[in-house]
Parts: sequence; C-alpha cells; structure tokens
Amino acid sequence: MKILQILFILLLETISLFWVISWSYADWPFRPSSIWQLWLGYVLLHSLAVAGFVWCLNKWLPKHYRIPRYSAKVTLVTLTWLMPMVGMIGVGLMFYAVVRFPKAQDNRVWRRASKPELPNEPVFQPEQQFGVGGLKDILLHHPSPERRLAAVNACRYIQAREALPLLRIAITDKEDDVRLLAYALIENIEAGINQRIADLMKRLQRKETGELHLRIGQLYWELYYLDLSDGPLALNYLNAAKRHFSASLQQRTTAKGLLKLGRVYLALRDMEAAKAAFERAEAMGAVRATVALYLAEIAFEQQRYDAVRLLLCEAESADHEQLEQLKGHWCRAS
Repeated sequence: MKILQILFILLLETISLFWVISWSYADWPFRPSSIWQLWLGYVLLHSLAVAGFVWCLNKWLPKHYRIPRYSAKVTLVTLTWLMPMVGMIGVGLMFYAVVRFPKAQDNRVWRRASKPELPNEPVFQPEQQFGVGGLKDILLHHPSPERRLAAVNACRYIQAREALPLLRIAITDKEDDVRLLAYALIENIEAGINQRIADLMKRLQRKETGELHLRIGQLYWELYYLDLSDGPLALNYLNAAKRHFSASLQQRTTAKGLLKLGRVYLALRDMEAAKAAFERAEAMGAVRATVALYLAEIAFEQQRYDAVRLLLCEAESADHEQLEQLKGHWCRAS
C-alpha cells in the first residue's frame, strides 16, 4: 500500500511537470490554452502531490520526528513545494536514511566529567552554573583553600547585594589569603559607592535637581541596606538619605520618591512618618500590593497583628519565596 501511495504521488508530480513542459510544444494534445490555465493546473497538481507527500510522511514517520506538529508540517510543505520533484526526493531520502540508520544510543548511566573551574572573568554569570548557593557551599565546606579563594574571587562578578553575604562568610575563613581578599572586595564595593556619591555631589553643586538628590539618596540608602556600616555611621547614612530624598520631593513629589523616603523612616523607626509617606505614595499611584508590604511591617511594629494579616494577604514583593513563607504563616487563618 505504501508503494502505491508513493507511486501515485510521484505520478501527480510528474504530470504537473509535463503540464508545464507542454506549453513549449504547440502540437501537444493536452497543451493549456492560456498562461493562466498553465499556472492554475500546475499549482493544483503540484499542491495535491505535496499534500499527499506530507500526509504520508506524517503518518509513517516516528512520533518524535512529527513534534512540534505545526512547525514540522510547515517545514515539510515549504521544502517540497518550493523544490518540485527534487524536494520530495531529497526529503524522502533524508528521512529514509534517518529512520533506517538511526544514531546509536548511549546507554551509559554514569559519565566522567572534569571538575568545573570557578570563573575569574567579568563574563561570569552565576545563574548558569555556579549560583550564590553553590559559592556559599564552597566557602563553608570545601577543604581546599585554593577553591575557597576562587569562590571569593568569583564574588567580584555578581551583584553586591548577593556578594556581600558571601564575603562576610569568607572573612571568617581560617586562611589569611581568603580573609584578606574578602576584606579587599568589601572595601572596593564601599569605595565604589562612595565614589559615585562624590561624583554626583559635584554635579549637584553645579546644578541642583531633584533627580540628582534622588540618586544620591539611593546610594546612601544602598550603603545602609548592604550593611556596610553599623552604629553611628549607619545612622549617618540614613539621615543623609532622608535629607536627599526630602530635597528631591521638594523639587518634585513622586510616588517613587515617597516610597524611598518611607523606607528610610522605617529604618529610623519613625513609624508614623513612614506610614504617612507610604499612604501618600499610594495616593499618588504607587501599587497597593507594594505599599501593603511596608504597611504590614509598620503594623507589626505597632503590634496591630490583625492588620498585619490583612495587609500581607494583599502584598507582593520581588522576593516571592520569603513573602510566600510569611503569607503561609499569617494568612493561614484568614
């Protein structure tokens, strides 16, 4: 049956080719009378042959060669329709060879793999192979000092917010080289932020704008948020951030600036001022799900636990995992 189907498809394709060739012979008995009749007959016959060929392949080929269904069919139709006769023969021979002589299967359960090296180039992307969790495990548990030193060096190429917890682990290492490199990287992060603040302050002296105040305040907040200081110095960073955020809002009041100022008040434990800032931000268009998370923190500090439950159930955060854990505890009874 398969042979008959193939022969019928090849016959249709051959007839379509002879239909085109007949135009060149005036005495041909089945010569089309016009150019439109010529092309209409060819397209019809050729399309029927292509449709039959694709239908047969889709029926006979193994399932994994027919997935994805739509893309596989479109590819077959395109190849065979644009290359009359040659496309069918080529595609047919290709699939015959693939099915008749399949690639040998590798049945090995275990494969020997070389030990991957930690990267030491700026192109390092930790999510591809060495995530933050992997670097942490190396710093905590790997017996080789060279390996731990390479892990510290790899921290240079991830975000400071992720690198600093790892570097704080490294400064407790028993090896001097690991500790010294970790201290140097922490100092580099802090020095880089301070240098950016100094550059923006120079621009602010030349021309004062609300955007510059906002950016400077964000950098001071980053110094505090990254836990690069403690005690009076941390308080100084918070006050500087509050001062610049307030100056930015005097120039132009925005929901973004109010959210940042509210976070500073929250860190300073000024709950009433923080609540007022967040409510103003929401009134100016801030997303309720974002504001609700901060308001829940304020309610917790004020021991209004019923309000905490209600606010957390409508809150959203970039850190979905921790937020879901909080919701699982607080929203269970709601």
